[in-house]
Amino acid sequence: MTNQLIETLIDQMTIAGVLGAGACFATVVTLAGPMLAEDKLGTRLKEVAKRREELRKRSRAELAKNAGSLQHKNANQFAKSLVDKLQLQKALADDTLNEKLIRAGLRGHAAQTMFYFYRAALPIAFGLVGLFYVLLLGHAWPLHFKLMAIVGGVAVGFYAPNLYLKNRADNRKTKIMEAFPDSLDMLLICVESGMS
Repeated sequence: MTNQLIETLIDQMTIAGVLGAGACFATVVTLAGPMLAEDKLGTRLKEVAKRREELRKRSRAELAKNAGSLQHKNANQFAKSLVDKLQLQKALADDTLNEKLIRAGLRGHAAQTMFYFYRAALPIAFGLVGLFYVLLLGHAWPLHFKLMAIVGGVAVGFYAPNLYLKNRADNRKTKIMEAFPDSLDMLLICVESGMS
């Protein structure tokens, strides 16, 4: 019986059959293995998408929670309501205001509203500063000096927004003029590289 077993194991047909069966098994395992294994990439992509959605919901909730408490937004709303109620755009109308604002780099309706607000609020604020200055330090001054201090504060407050716009426009113009040679060089380099 051992001889017969040894002859069967050494037989070429048996060896070819065993090798063929092994090759078929290896082929099936190789092809079916990825299908039977877990889809780690798909699972990871689903986890990432879920986490991204959670972060998006959390950030939206934080924005919604903090939206009402933003001081900048409230200040702009207060200024807009005051300008609209007092009709300051008609009272302080300036034909060249949009051009001045654009030169200063301030665009949009909000910049115009804030300019009118400051044009109305700063004379009052500077006038009050002048009044407090006179009350605290100007006891020995004659009446006309006291009035000049108060009226001077009102005048400075009235012209301060225009002065701010002019200074900001001049600074912006200077920066543009300083950067112009560099931008011209970059334009020349781009044109030359496009021609070659």
